[in-house]
Amino acid sequence: FPDYGDEQLLAIFCSMAERAGVVLGEGVEDQLGELLRRIPRGESFGNARFVRTVFERAMGRQALRVTASDMTDVTALRLLLPEDLPTPKSVGAKERGPSPSAGQYL
Repeated sequence: FPDYGDEQLLAIFCSMAERAGVVLGEGVEDQLGELLRRIPRGESFGNARFVRTVFERAMGRQALRVTASDMTDVTALRLLLPEDLPTPKSVGAKERGPSPSAGQYL
């Protein structure tokens, strides 16, 4: 089946966040959109699996950020910030050329 477009992948990410009770902070959708534009769409691109991987890595990074801070506001536990998204390199995004690991669920 054909790959989802960037807008559809962004909607999937937002839906996953909503189901998990996560609030997307300002700039998260823009940064995710940039990440989606940079990721190669070769044969190994995992479509929604890629977005699930990005979401899970973002939640892990968010947990590290929250536990490393002195936050006492419980709502911070639900807030996902742009810096919580994985780096493009960590998910196989490159400026050019295919990435055999892009979208593979690890």
